[in-house]
Amino acid sequence: MKAKDISRIISDHRNVLEHQVSQLNDRIMDNRQQILLLKREQAEIYQQMAKVLLLESPDVGELSEINQLLLRLKSELGDLNSRLQQLKNKLEQDQLIYDELTAQTVILEDKKVELLLKDKSFSELADKFTQAETMLSDAEILNSDIQAEVSTKLAEFDTHPIYHYLTKRHFEQPEYKGKWIFRHLDSWLARQVDYPRNRRNYLMLQSMSAEAERRKDDASQRYHGLFEKRQVMIDKAATQVGFTAVNDRLERIQSGIDSGSDDIKRLHETLRDNINGHGELFASISEKIASIMAQLPLSKLNDLVLKTESPQDDLLFKNLLMNKNKIAALENTITEIHPQWLNVSAQYDRIHKLNQEFIDSNLSASKYAYDIGVRQIESMLETLVIGDIYSQHFSEILRGVRYIPVSNSSSGSSSSGGGFFSSSSGGGHGSSTLSSSGGGSHRSSSSSGGGKFTTTDSF
Repeated sequence: MKAKDISRIISDHRNVLEHQVSQLNDRIMDNRQQILLLKREQAEIYQQMAKVLLLESPDVGELSEINQLLLRLKSELGDLNSRLQQLKNKLEQDQLIYDELTAQTVILEDKKVELLLKDKSFSELADKFTQAETMLSDAEILNSDIQAEVSTKLAEFDTHPIYHYLTKRHFEQPEYKGKWIFRHLDSWLARQVDYPRNRRNYLMLQSMSAEAERRKDDASQRYHGLFEKRQVMIDKAATQVGFTAVNDRLERIQSGIDSGSDDIKRLHETLRDNINGHGELFASISEKIASIMAQLPLSKLNDLVLKTESPQDDLLFKNLLMNKNKIAALENTITEIHPQWLNVSAQYDRIHKLNQEFIDSNLSASKYAYDIGVRQIESMLETLVIGDIYSQHFSEILRGVRYIPVSNSSSGSSSSGGGFFSSSSGGGHGSSTLSSSGGGSHRSSSSSGGGKFTTTDSF
């Protein structure tokens, strides 16, 4: 048998075992994945059961840990309700103060106006301010109209090709330059569009725009100057009659009312969410109860379920039982498969080691042949994978039956049917002959060398 044939047989056995290991591993991993999903589902069931228990909060008797958590939720909800009521009471008080201060500001506003009306300088300033306000309004309207008209007309000038060309050439300007022929042509073009008159109109429009803008700015500056002086006198009068102090307090109260209203809204939403089972506090306590439930025996868990009126946790308990049964069945399957997986994995490791040693050693060299049959090789492999022999033993057996066939072109005599080989210990001192019938190969050992076949060392 050739070395490559032995290598193929070993590789085939290794591939078969590798496939078996892979199948068993896939089954185990698939079962573990299903168990993981079922345990996640189980955790969700416990969470939902805890939520039902929290919403009803029945007397759970001797289950002190759960009872303490139920009492804790009631206590913290009570604290939230107390804080909410306190905020509402404060808001009512602030609203009463706000109404009182608002009434005071009305009275003080009248006193402030009365004091200002008695001040002759304020009356004069108020008249000037009114005039300035009117002038600013008129200037803004006039400026808006002029800017719109100027913008339209200047665009007509700028888009006129001849006017635009002459302006770009600085025609009739000190910087205007050009040869006499171009100057003559430019003058002719200027006469065609009456450039001097249109240039004056163009500059007039620009001047009108600038003047309107200037007048608006002057009116605005005068108005703001008078406005600041007027405001100083108003603020002074407001301080004298006490309006400023009351108004400042009114603004602080208003800010407190706005802030308190927002706090009440947020606290009310928090309280409502936790009462309905959607708040963070409810979720935190529910998670702890679910963790305790997961540690309870099924009998005690069933007793806990019977304490609630809702049918929802009864259905959840049934689902929990089915979930646990599925997990147990999968775990039993893994328990049954695991020893087989360990055994096949060990067999694979042995034949994989043999395969690698055969490849790495000179046993796999193509020049070698082995005086051994397929059934013997397979029998040895079966013995190896079950651990009765080691890979080293297998290799030693192969070394004992290894030989190098002589090619047909080699010198010496050979026979096609079986032949023989003669070995001598020296020149003419004797000979020995080994032969086999039926076309078998011949092996011999000699101290001096020679012959058709060469042997290897025995073990």
